[in-house]
Amino acid sequence: DIQMPEMDGYETTRQIRTILHRNMPIIAMTATVLRGEKEKCLEVGMNDYISKPFAPLDLFRKIGTHLTGKQEPPEPPRQIPDENGPPFRLDYLTELGDNQQMLEILEIFLQMTPIALDEILKAAEGKLWDVVFQKAHRLKTSLGMIQLHSMVQRMDTVEDHARRRQNLEEIPGLLKECAFTYESVRGALEEEREKLGQKILQG
Repeated sequence: DIQMPEMDGYETTRQIRTILHRNMPIIAMTATVLRGEKEKCLEVGMNDYISKPFAPLDLFRKIGTHLTGKQEPPEPPRQIPDENGPPFRLDYLTELGDNQQMLEILEIFLQMTPIALDEILKAAEGKLWDVVFQKAHRLKTSLGMIQLHSMVQRMDTVEDHARRRQNLEEIPGLLKECAFTYESVRGALEEEREKLGQKILQG
């Protein structure tokens, strides 16, 4: 993971390649979508790159390619919600093929998202920009799993502003917009959670 604490993915890769002299495949994993980041990953010695959120099948394909040397056919592109379509999609969760696991992820998401948004806003009010960057990065991954793309885009902007220390005055407004969007979809997500609970009870 590019954003691992204490030693990030770049430094870990450098040590694996230059100190341990190991040649195993390394796949970068990150929720940050920055221009040139894939090139940077390859330059330090990584073999490939995958953006979070990702479907398990996509990761398995990449692992299989590097372990066998055989190029797997690419996965067809997934549809993302448009402005007139549903505000979220559960395709990534459905690919897990485990209703209990899906239910647990939805429950954690519903419980933790408002808490995380409040923590980021308080950090922004306290001008703790490193904290804003770290927490926004983590929350963006969760939002991506639910494919709440409008919130992902705003959180990506929050993360980038905090990292660059630019346009910081925009961050509170972006976070309030995210909180409004979350509240607008919370009821629908709770309905999905209830449906999954019923499926599990019915076996």
